[in-house]
Amino acid sequence: MGFILTDNGGGDFELIPEATYIATCTLLADIGTHEESYQGQEPRLVEKLYIGWELNAVNSEGKPFTIGTTYNCAFSPKATLRKALEAWRGRAFTEAELAGFDIRNILGKSCGLGIIHKPSAKDPQVKYPRIGSIQALPAGVPAYMPSEAPWIFNLQEFDKALFEKLPALARDVCQRAQEWGLINEEYPPIVDDEPPAF
Repeated sequence: MGFILTDNGGGDFELIPEATYIATCTLLADIGTHEESYQGQEPRLVEKLYIGWELNAVNSEGKPFTIGTTYNCAFSPKATLRKALEAWRGRAFTEAELAGFDIRNILGKSCGLGIIHKPSAKDPQVKYPRIGSIQALPAGVPAYMPSEAPWIFNLQEFDKALFEKLPALARDVCQRAQEWGLINEEYPPIVDDEPPAF
């Protein structure tokens, strides 16, 4: 996947409280090509991107909360990624930007993130934090300086240390990608039929 766009599992973790936070994008990850079908349509190949943020709130250990989500690398008017980016920017894309927007431009940029809790599909008693909304920072609100320098993971240029640094969801999606077997033999691919929890 290129970074030019054209027209968390389970385990012990501290739940991010439901609220709206100032967050800064600290991670962009190319997580590969996947076959998907939507509402009974023919399966198609989609490239996926993981975007991660650090929030301006800390957990009980004093470490900043982080959250991320996956997007299909689609840039059509109805695409979830495009809608999220326009909400983040607080404005629509221009025709020139639609001809080739470099998504790496969002790395290190702040926004407002509304965090909500969603029950697990497997166990409704287990809740996970999810991004409920994204918006531009209001005028006069300063950007948030993250504790970690923003970084990029590119599956096409596999780096073991960076892969191991990825959040569990991003690693799981990578290991389901079509490119995985060609890129890395050290980690066995995930081959079960159940998709990761988004």
